[in-house]
Amino acid sequence: MGVLIGLIVSALLAGYLYLWPMAPTSVVSTPEKWAALLGEQWLEDVAWFLRINYVETEEVAWFGRYSMSAFQPNLYTTHQAIKLLQNAGRSIKNPEEIVRWINSIQQEDGSFDCPADPPEHAPPLFAAYWAVASLHRLGSSPEHPEGAANFVLSLQAEDGGFYLWSKDKHQAGEANHVATGYAVKTLRILGHDKEDEPLRQAAEYLRRHLDSRLQEQRELEPSTGKKAEKLENVWILYHILKLTPGYTLPERYILVLEEAVELVLNEGFIAESFFWLGLSFAEMINQFVAIAARGVDINLDLDRVKQLMATEVLPRLPKEGTHIFQGIIDPNLLTINFLVKLTKNVGKAYPDLETVIGKVNRYRIEGGWLTFAHLGPSTIRSTYAALYVASEIGYDQFDRRKLKNFVRGFMQDAGRSLAEWYYALMAWRLLEERPDRELIHDFKQRVSQRLLREASYLSLEEFAALARLTRELDLDVPVSVQARAGDILRSAHTELRDSPLLRMHRLHAIVLTQTIAKQKIFPFEELRGHLETLWSTTGGFRVVALTGQSPSDSPVDIPMIPFTPVTYMAIEIISLLPDTNVITVSREAKLKRYILQSKTRFGFCYVSLDVHAKYDVALETTWESTMAALKVLASIMGNE
Repeated sequence: MGVLIGLIVSALLAGYLYLWPMAPTSVVSTPEKWAALLGEQWLEDVAWFLRINYVETEEVAWFGRYSMSAFQPNLYTTHQAIKLLQNAGRSIKNPEEIVRWINSIQQEDGSFDCPADPPEHAPPLFAAYWAVASLHRLGSSPEHPEGAANFVLSLQAEDGGFYLWSKDKHQAGEANHVATGYAVKTLRILGHDKEDEPLRQAAEYLRRHLDSRLQEQRELEPSTGKKAEKLENVWILYHILKLTPGYTLPERYILVLEEAVELVLNEGFIAESFFWLGLSFAEMINQFVAIAARGVDINLDLDRVKQLMATEVLPRLPKEGTHIFQGIIDPNLLTINFLVKLTKNVGKAYPDLETVIGKVNRYRIEGGWLTFAHLGPSTIRSTYAALYVASEIGYDQFDRRKLKNFVRGFMQDAGRSLAEWYYALMAWRLLEERPDRELIHDFKQRVSQRLLREASYLSLEEFAALARLTRELDLDVPVSVQARAGDILRSAHTELRDSPLLRMHRLHAIVLTQTIAKQKIFPFEELRGHLETLWSTTGGFRVVALTGQSPSDSPVDIPMIPFTPVTYMAIEIISLLPDTNVITVSREAKLKRYILQSKTRFGFCYVSLDVHAKYDVALETTWESTMAALKVLASIMGNE
């Protein structure tokens, strides 16, 4: 059962969402009516979510597809945000609240438990460092500092290195230099002297590890070696210097720095690999200046390196903070922090720093931690859905011009899919204050050209998207295209007769395509019968059912789980089939109750919360599911 549910959910997320039906004007259409049904606070929360998921550059803007999982206590983003604000000379809001939260998650063994740290549960050593470093930056310390130190020390191996997880559970099967570096930083913050035995052992481990790496790299690839590994060697050397008072670098370590300088200053390398290793080197060079000032003999012209960083590297870095929403963790605060520190240390100003700080400040979440929306790619589908939700609740705090530029780009791009064109058209109508006759005329021309050029090889689903476009644009469909649509439908009719499974997205595409074919390949009564099999006794319509079976006859391996997006597909199917009464009065009440049970603080889920818990369906609240829920509720309320 669980495997089947997972497959259905994956299919829904991967492919079904592009089959949104035409979006009629809401019969509710006023924020006041939504507030009466869903509550004033819900509208305020959704408006807040719209605001923090709104992204813009100098010319365009869009709405990201947010992830609820990002809005949970998070040590990584809390630490990086504090670091960034302090590097930029800004104050931290409510520092005592952050201190209180971090101390509240310290465990009996001294570790810090925060399972939401991205991308999954972070190694305990990382969590300990983020917690201790954040408290230190706020002028505080753990309530149980000895416990935190003892936990970190419990991860030390006999050879002096450290594990990321524990001595019994670690990723690489042995201690590693990354874990050792973080352990060193954490213990130093907690007051351990570098002459303490654990840290002396760590320094020896790092020296042995670096020497071994250098020997291996010289033997395997004496001329160039791997670029990333060469920069990583600098990271290891950095920690050796921090742990070794009065240490004079041997010649082989000087070569580590010189090789890394060449790589970082190489234009091709910067262009192809803008990531933390290169930037961390830039930060370390500035740390070496301070180390040299304390009498450590580095034998490298660091002033020249700083000058080269300022004149050669900085001009090639992204401007205006546009990369703040890129990377594994969004925004990539690690990268931003390196950039801000680098520009500061070489006497330059970070480009458009206020934009970056503004983004950090607006993501302040209550509860003592700072986190960020995990935004997916800038899709037209999520932007359209967010705009629809915004129009329903009366939210307009966005740059209409920039959003229109984003949407226009899709409408004018001949390489976009028909579904993307449909979403762009619908988004444009939500943004359009007065008709742009020239743009719509050109868009109609492009759709008409594709009608004739591509009809011979369009799939059923693409015909469905075409049906939406031609209907919205009031375009005549050539006879040759009608004939092709008829052929597609006849093939689908044969396939459906021979297959035991019926999927809502397929049925929806059939009904839409039949509006183009102008032929009754599927009799209305047959389509109504198929739709009936997709009704769930839980309330709403399912993704899949057995052809010709009633819901009560479906076997147990076909779960009776209704999904909000496919439920709205069913509502549009009903609108296109004459005299269809699949949703009776009693079913309508059950449907409304089910949709309301899927309401979350920031929108609607794909399923009700009790079904979500019962079947362990890992689904998020999205703009698409929220839009579908509002459309379903509007349809029901229009009949009341």
